[in-house]
Amino acid sequence: MDAVAARAGVSKAHGSRELVYLQEVDLGERPAILRRYLECATGARSHIPVDRRLSVKEFENIAEQCPRHYVMPEAGNAREHATYRTAGHGGTGCQTLVMAAERPRRVEVRSFPSNRRLVTAAMRAGRSKMPMYGLVDVDITTANRLLAGHDPPLSLTAFVVASVARAAAAHPAVHAYRNWRGQLVTHRQVDVGTMVEISTPQGQFAIPHLLRDADIREVPDLTAELRRVKRDPSASSSGRWLERVGPAATRIPGVIPAMYAVMARSVAARQRIGTVAVTAVGMFAGGGGLGITSLSLMSLEIIVGGVSQRPRVIEGQVTVRDVLDLTIAIDHNVVDGAPAARFAAEFRELLETATVLLAPSGAVQARG
Repeated sequence: MDAVAARAGVSKAHGSRELVYLQEVDLGERPAILRRYLECATGARSHIPVDRRLSVKEFENIAEQCPRHYVMPEAGNAREHATYRTAGHGGTGCQTLVMAAERPRRVEVRSFPSNRRLVTAAMRAGRSKMPMYGLVDVDITTANRLLAGHDPPLSLTAFVVASVARAAAAHPAVHAYRNWRGQLVTHRQVDVGTMVEISTPQGQFAIPHLLRDADIREVPDLTAELRRVKRDPSASSSGRWLERVGPAATRIPGVIPAMYAVMARSVAARQRIGTVAVTAVGMFAGGGGLGITSLSLMSLEIIVGGVSQRPRVIEGQVTVRDVLDLTIAIDHNVVDGAPAARFAAEFRELLETATVLLAPSGAVQARG
């Protein structure tokens, strides 16, 4: 153990690297340490020629052959309660038992952010829904080329919003909901809520923004609106509310849950918050991947995953294509599986053919 004599050049890695030195344990302390070590470390029993069940006195005969060392920090003493670690010590038939100083445990306690209270309340509001999930991957090679070729480039989220809005307009049952009287309410226009990440005093936060009449608007128009809200959150009504009222409202017990309860059933409130949601989590991670979330207020939610290149068979030939992962969540309380499947089929076709980028809105509506 040259490092013991030199008391230098030793470091240990335990979360972070730390400069230490080895201090030899007194001969009189070794038998008790050694006996306790054999009780804990079953793999070490074959290396030490004394049965662990014998008395401490029996270990005195081999204590000198098995040196023990404390791992001491350069700027302090070892903690009283230490963890055990072994290192080879050639020629003795034993192992060097090292008592390593514990890493300090640190925790941080702070107030729960007010913006997270909004999210948790929204999740609670959707607990009564029974979601059906569809996990799909969609070839968006044509759409990607058209989006990137536009000047300026168009938003993939806006393209998905326009496509799902047109499919929902053709199959309105998928975004229906029940009012206070239990009646089924169906909107003929499609307003889509999506998330826009903004900077707040509490860090980055995604605010919901409503894209009205998304079923008849073009992708460039939707892209411009999303980027405008990103630059100036006050351009969105939810951004203005979050800035002026949100922090205070989240501190009053019961206000946020009551607000979501009203929005879930009120037709007037749904006119302001929409009936379809698009969550674009894929923009924050590279590669493919699906996202799963519970339904909140909306009966129809699209979770946009990642985009990756994968092999596809096109006209009998294997070729590499851009594939988008999507999760479709629909409330089974208001629609059956067959109408949901027809909606999903049309939604996929709109995405793969990039219809909303090639055809005017009127043509798409007429087809639906």
